[in-house]
Amino acid sequence: MFASRGIETDKLICFQLWWQGPSWLLSSSSEWPCNTDWKGKRDLIELKPAVHLALLPYKDFSERFYSYRIMHRVLTWCFRFICNCSKHSSDRDLSSDLALYELNETETHLLKLSQDRSFKPEKSALCHAREVPRQSSLSSLRPFLDSNGLLRVGGRLENLELRQAHVSNMHAGLKHFLQFCPCDIIL
Repeated sequence: MFASRGIETDKLICFQLWWQGPSWLLSSSSEWPCNTDWKGKRDLIELKPAVHLALLPYKDFSERFYSYRIMHRVLTWCFRFICNCSKHSSDRDLSSDLALYELNETETHLLKLSQDRSFKPEKSALCHAREVPRQSSLSSLRPFLDSNGLLRVGGRLENLELRQAHVSNMHAGLKHFLQFCPCDIIL
């Protein structure tokens, strides 16, 4: 079956009304039948369908996926669909591959959701330019919010010369680092 108003395909082949329309369409418009039932009825009542919304108890969507990678890609496709719905058909992204920026945006969104769940008081304090509560496990790491609203930590090695020497030696192993690193930095 296809868009045939319920007519089977073997009968559709011979069904002239489907292929040519009503016979009066072939005559001039002055000879078309007049339906006077609707004339004069300007105040027609608009019937709107009733919409019912059922809210289900919140369940973490991440529990529906057995793999972070699959959840990440599924949500990226969902975000692309939502974005395409708001665009004109000629501007939609219909490529079969996900772009790196789309994957990165989804990952940022997932990280925000996870951080909001795990570090809500810390993020709230930082959003309002307050210090993180001392009892927080993050307080000693000097947390801050980056430009994307993600919670980041400064860490203990942030201002050490040792880290700079390690980076300048292109992350060489410990043996190489101790051999060539200036002694005053190690002490």
